[in-house]
Amino acid sequence: FNSYRGPEQSDAGGPIFDFHRVALHEFGHALGLSHPDERGQSAVALMNSEISDLDGLTADDIAGARSLYGFRVTSSLVTINLNAGQAFTYQIAADNTPTAFSASGLPPGVDLNPVTGLISGTPTAGGTFVATIRATSSRGTATATFTIIVRGPQIVSGLITAPVSIGSSFTYRISADNAPTNFGATGLPDGLSLDATTGIISGIPTLSGTHFVVIRASGQSGDAVATLQIRVLAASSVEAALARFPMYLDSLVADPVRSRVYASSSNSVVVINTKTLLILKTIPVGSTVWDMNVSPDGAVLWLGMKGPNIGRIDLETLTVLPSLTTSGYVDNVLEGLDRRLYVTYVNGDIGQVDAATGIVQANIRPDERPYPVKCTIELSPDRNTLYVGTLLDTAVLAKYDISTATTTLLQRIPVESTSLSGLTLSHDGRLLCFTASRTTPIRRTNDLGLEGMLDLGTAHGPMIFSRDDSLAFQSTRPQSNTEQNKVVVYDLTTSYQIIRTIPFTQTLGFSRLAVDSTGTYLFAYATSGSTFFSSPPALEVFPVRPPAPVLPKPKSLLNVSTRVRAQPGDDALIGGFILVGEEPKTVAVRAIGPSLPLPGRLSDPTLELRDAGGALVAGNNNWNARRSEVLRTSLAPSDEHEAVIVATLQPGTYTAKVGGVNQTSGIALIEIYDLSSDSPARLANISTRGKVETGDNVMIGGFIIGSGAPTKVIVRAIGPSLTERGVPGALADTALALHDGNGTKFAENDDWQSDQPQEIVDSTVPPTNARESAIVRTLAPGNYTAILRGKSDTSGIALVEVYNLEPR
Repeated sequence: FNSYRGPEQSDAGGPIFDFHRVALHEFGHALGLSHPDERGQSAVALMNSEISDLDGLTADDIAGARSLYGFRVTSSLVTINLNAGQAFTYQIAADNTPTAFSASGLPPGVDLNPVTGLISGTPTAGGTFVATIRATSSRGTATATFTIIVRGPQIVSGLITAPVSIGSSFTYRISADNAPTNFGATGLPDGLSLDATTGIISGIPTLSGTHFVVIRASGQSGDAVATLQIRVLAASSVEAALARFPMYLDSLVADPVRSRVYASSSNSVVVINTKTLLILKTIPVGSTVWDMNVSPDGAVLWLGMKGPNIGRIDLETLTVLPSLTTSGYVDNVLEGLDRRLYVTYVNGDIGQVDAATGIVQANIRPDERPYPVKCTIELSPDRNTLYVGTLLDTAVLAKYDISTATTTLLQRIPVESTSLSGLTLSHDGRLLCFTASRTTPIRRTNDLGLEGMLDLGTAHGPMIFSRDDSLAFQSTRPQSNTEQNKVVVYDLTTSYQIIRTIPFTQTLGFSRLAVDSTGTYLFAYATSGSTFFSSPPALEVFPVRPPAPVLPKPKSLLNVSTRVRAQPGDDALIGGFILVGEEPKTVAVRAIGPSLPLPGRLSDPTLELRDAGGALVAGNNNWNARRSEVLRTSLAPSDEHEAVIVATLQPGTYTAKVGGVNQTSGIALIEIYDLSSDSPARLANISTRGKVETGDNVMIGGFIIGSGAPTKVIVRAIGPSLTERGVPGALADTALALHDGNGTKFAENDDWQSDQPQEIVDSTVPPTNARESAIVRTLAPGNYTAILRGKSDTSGIALVEVYNLEPR
């Protein structure tokens, strides 16, 4: 090799290699350096695989050597994940015996002690932070980088609420993981408001549609922000019970194998056949039964009875067996392995009892208090584990190994809550719920860690799982005698979202729930807690999952609802509709007044339905007169004074008139629903006549376009031409506006000839007066609202109409 110092040379035999360059390159390999260009790096370096004209080490070569033999940060450099508001510490360590430290790029709220090298603090904002840390000594500085990912505050309450009807009360509490002290919400539906201190959104909505509300929860670690969906239905409805068993009930349990549900009532056990929904047998037991559970082999129904007795029923013969006498008044009773019973006593504590003799084998006290504590218990499906919750303001949740006669404590955790009332285990044994006054934490059974939260923001009762553990049912506890008991249904497969509510007939009290062995029916019971009942207490039966709705035929009008002041005489509220086709059609007509959240509402509406010749087809004052028929439609009003007519009608023209009892007047809502939207017959026209006033008392009409395809309609506002038909006091000049389901105005018209005149004429139903209004549109399936006003704030009798222009 020669000692040339300059550009790379070559001769006829190939390149000439420089000894100095080769020696430096190979010495780098001896130190542990490789070829950077062969490792995907693009760098100017002597260590590249191809020789060049470099005669010395480059910055990349020097950095590589230093990385191998220089001072290093020895503390972990893996990415750190934590939450905003979570305390954080990190100790910088290096191999150069550092005496000083520095850092940059740390999250806000986190600082470095430059003497000790301890990074600590509480991040106050979310984000991804690349921190550079340095450890310095007299020998040199070690430098490294690592990533800190701070998860910002999160809204933890569900973000899709159960649908609520106009006129029904609504409550939702914003919950977040940043210990919030202040809350905000924008885009709330009319009628709802937020308490900025508690985070509770409440009120009575007055505007239908799907509303997307931006909610905020502010705490020390920053703001948690999310979008909440609130769907407001056009009118309230009550889900009809499939069956109802009047009784005063103390306990309720479903047979896990047989088609039966057992209900204890009036010193008896009532056996209900879940296939026929009929009472199979009533078994007198001579005492109040507080609790019931089926034995693991399905042979015996154990009864926790009033007094120091454990009752038994043979489930094959449905006869009473001799009871066991034990040492205290029994509340709950469950059978474990090897004929061992686990019972809770009314005065507190748990007993392990011989199922053959009633002799107490052991006592279990899950709390460290020296006195008995009232408890609630559950057993794992394999009967090897006992779960215990103490019913105190500061409670504990514990689990025990009970696979043998010797009970062993496996885990115990404090539960900081109030008014604890029940313990529920999922059927697969994976999840455990301990119901509190306003929240129900769902915990994993393997470590009792928190899995999720059911948070209604209001007082509630017990909770149960569906047979496949995909749904959770929880009853609410109303806070006044004007509120209604209901069961809220959560979907446990989608982050615990509320998907349905089932109202009860009672107004107050504690509820008991059970799901039958097939997972088909939910049995629910609520009492008023007093001697007064709005209706007798009863065990009611609902489908676990509501039946799939019948999809309406495309291009159909399904419903019209119009709000205006109903008055006697010529100013009455009148709704009309036309049925076309060759088959009968079933419709529901409703007159809503007292449940409207408006001043001046009609207190007691009456309703008449007449045919084209004026003959009375049906009449109604209070819908309870046809209760069963109305409940089956799922359109039962929330106030007993409101009126409903359900009728199957031949094709033709019909008129519905709303009045007030004793000739009273007030704001009312008339609604017409197509209940057989899958039939060949259809609603071709729906209209409402009433007196249009000013301000909030204009005429507001809503209608629904059926699913499947867009539908072409014409909406008309008729006024002046009514005078020609002999209607006194008709509106002299109409103005019309259309709004979509979110309340957004998308079309308006004053005089119909000023816009779309040819399309309106082509509809074959143009208004006959130039001062009347009309709009032709092809509308996507959904909810729409037509608002009819008098031009220049005038008032008078007017008609709002919707025609289906699609061919039959």
